Amino acid sequence: MRRLLKKEIADRMRVLTGKIEYHGMCCRINKSEKNLKLNPDKIFYIISGTHLKQRGLFGDINAIMRYSNYALAKGYIPVIDFKNMPNNMLEDDEVGKVNGWESLFEQPAGFTLKEALQSKNRIIKDCHGNGSQREIESREVPWDIDWNDKKSIDYWMKVHELIKIKKNIQEEIDQKYLSLFSKEDRIVGVKVRGTDYILNKPFGHPIQPPIEDVIALTRKIKREYNCNKVFLGCEDKEIQELFYKRLGKENVITGEIGIRLEKNEYLYDFYAENKISHYKNNLEYLTNTIILSKCQCLIASSNSATNSIRLWGRKFGMFEYEFIYDLGLYGEENDK
Repeated sequence: MRRLLKKEIADRMRVLTGKIEYHGMCCRINKSEKNLKLNPDKIFYIISGTHLKQRGLFGDINAIMRYSNYALAKGYIPVIDFKNMPNNMLEDDEVGKVNGWESLFEQPAGFTLKEALQSKNRIIKDCHGNGSQREIESREVPWDIDWNDKKSIDYWMKVHELIKIKKNIQEEIDQKYLSLFSKEDRIVGVKVRGTDYILNKPFGHPIQPPIEDVIALTRKIKREYNCNKVFLGCEDKEIQELFYKRLGKENVITGEIGIRLEKNEYLYDFYAENKISHYKNNLEYLTNTIILSKCQCLIASSNSATNSIRLWGRKFGMFEYEFIYDLGLYGEENDK
């Protein structure tokens, strides 16, 4: 009960802070962009991002794409603004100078942020609810995918098509995949959270499976589906080394980042303390996610990136085997 109360207080503070940031951003934009003369026949729906440290790249992506799809359905033109508020795609000194979204992705409708901000008709929204939390979008835009409902899957497949990776980034990812695997390789993709989640158990986030159980299942599926490689999508050095030890280092391929975390430390803490750039971190995460979506088999814990892996996997031709751990949320057992 005490933990639930702390969570409620933290959530209320986050919402309050987000609203203050959102309204401050709107005031700055309205003050700087006064000559709104462009595109009088169009309505731009400008979707901004906020600084939620525990929300990763695909938490942002899934929220942004849902709101982009909503905008298109209403006849608006969606434009992503990861420039005018602190967010997890920008360094602190880049806020107000660089659109972090455009470091990896194209705008969903082809219009630039500069043009949208100088246009006569514009609606400014925050993709995490601040500024629109009680408005109709919050009721009309689905938050979660129902993997047992074809209508829900079809909706999310359509939404996912709005993720337009920049050509040079896509080419870099494709080259990375080709450097790791041959056409003959058969791969079990494994996506799990690191020990930061296992040790800290962040309230309301999906419970992570025991790593030894994941390794045992990986070994079983690798054998049954005649796979010769394992691709592990996890930056945690401790988990990487367990996979090497149990399955053979020659059989396990990981991303470029491998780190060790202290108790009560999260990945975002490590990145900040060690000055790992948001761009490098996000590119690595995007690369690993797309590689996982191209594997023959998938074993994963539940999170936003896993949803994207599964959707892209269907686009690339479906997995021969797919298992997603669904163990509930941290803190649920304490609230009953």
